Amino acid sequence: METLTDFFENLTLLELLTIVVAAILTPIGIVTSIAAKRRESIYWLLAIGSVPLLLGVLSLWAEKRALDYGLDLFGRRMDANAIARGWHEALISASIGATGTVIIVFTTLLTRQRRAK
Repeated sequence: METLTDFFENLTLLELLTIVVAAILTPIGIVTSIAAKRRESIYWLLAIGSVPLLLGVLSLWAEKRALDYGLDLFGRRMDANAIARGWHEALISASIGATGTVIIVFTTLLTRQRRAK
């Protein structure tokens, strides 16, 4: 439980944005993919569904750039354990974005396949 609270206490703005966007777009994407009747709306849904993935990758890239220099937000040197924790947190943020996109895309594809029958 301590790891989870540490993760949320040390979120950057980009990581928080990734989590919030994935949390908002995933249920909206599921409902829209079930209710969508036209092909155009499915294409828009797939494009919007990629937003959490793009934010997760952007967050991972930004965190990687910061960790490559080994400096924290205040310009102090980080030890190896802090860099490893930073990588772990960056991967968690990126995987949250990827999971949101995968759920939206698979739900869309499954509903399209079910309607085609």
